[in-house]
Amino acid sequence: MLLTTYLAAALSIQRAAALVISDPNIWDNRIPDASHIWRQTQSKSKDATDRSDQTPDGRIELKPTVSAIKPSTRKLTGKFLQITDIHPDPYYKTYANTDEESACHRGKGVSGYYGAETSDCDTPLSLVNATFAWLKENLRDEVDFIIWTGDSARHDNDEDMPRSRKQVISQNEFVVSKFLEAFGKPENWHDDDPTNDFLIPVIPTLGNNDILPHNVMTAGPNSWTTSYLKTWRQFIPEEQRHQFQRGGWFSSEVIPNQLAVFSLNTLYFFTSNAATDGCAAKSEPGFEQFEWLRAQLNIVRARGMKAILMGHVPPARVESKVSWDETCWQKYTLWTHQFRDVIVAGLYGHMNIDHFLLQDWNDVKKHIRNGKAKINEQTVIGLADDDSDPSLVPNYFPTVRVYSYNISG
Repeated sequence: MLLTTYLAAALSIQRAAALVISDPNIWDNRIPDASHIWRQTQSKSKDATDRSDQTPDGRIELKPTVSAIKPSTRKLTGKFLQITDIHPDPYYKTYANTDEESACHRGKGVSGYYGAETSDCDTPLSLVNATFAWLKENLRDEVDFIIWTGDSARHDNDEDMPRSRKQVISQNEFVVSKFLEAFGKPENWHDDDPTNDFLIPVIPTLGNNDILPHNVMTAGPNSWTTSYLKTWRQFIPEEQRHQFQRGGWFSSEVIPNQLAVFSLNTLYFFTSNAATDGCAAKSEPGFEQFEWLRAQLNIVRARGMKAILMGHVPPARVESKVSWDETCWQKYTLWTHQFRDVIVAGLYGHMNIDHFLLQDWNDVKKHIRNGKAKINEQTVIGLADDDSDPSLVPNYFPTVRVYSYNISG
């Protein structure tokens, strides 16, 4: 299954907003109350368009449900969506100051209705609403699954408005509710089976701003893996729930018997995570995650399937930027080389700009190569490619991406 970037479908959300501006409900900054979707005790006659304002402390009160999405039986389109770094900000104000201290929360300035491009401000809810309305209108029946690569809470960039745990979780729940609006199956929201609420699989991953304090995550199980197990339980397969609670990583078979997506917890590889120490020691969660990944990729290979690796922080390793601990990068490059017949793509977020990364096999140290896994030196391929996609948060220009992939063999 050969994966190619469908560059022509990289979508400018400014264009998307123009396509849906005729619907005034889309621009409502109030946050939709999706709790009725999950509560089985709600009346079946309850209106699915009910809305609820944010709380004074910036929380978004939603009550998610248990569910692991069932594989879609729809005809494959050969396309999938990646969306990353949404960063919804309920405090964002239009015509506010865009400087670092104000963060578009106060003062007078040039912040726009759909965001303050080229600034460090986060995403106004109007842009989030417009984006998902556009996705519903244009991609609901056009993609086979969704890669959601993290950072779905606002940055902790305003000393006058520090984030709270409830805010971080509720903003992620808000994004889940937007996915339900765009890709949900309303006819199933009130039945007795909470596992069939989506048309297609959605695969999330943890971003460095989806926890508090940002960047720092201790070994699991911890309070964050437990919280996101609840928030994302519609997306995490039942058989993967224990693994996710233990470490925040899991896999999802998005196309049965053909393609699996591995959601990696890159926070355990991240150089900015002071709570962990790389991937060399068996006591480290990064070590355990790579052992899990190797075992799972062996299973995928034995079944004749392909795999996509995804995460939030990309494996950047250049003079100007090193994102992963060196021991983690070494194992990742080794694994991607050893399983080059299985892995068809690596998709990440975090950087907010559109670029790709090359992992040089020649930089893998000899003692890493001579570990438990055997290398066929006669078939060495020098480079592996990973994509880090542009973000929705308008630090540059808000973007989502549609990929095409080969479904013919």
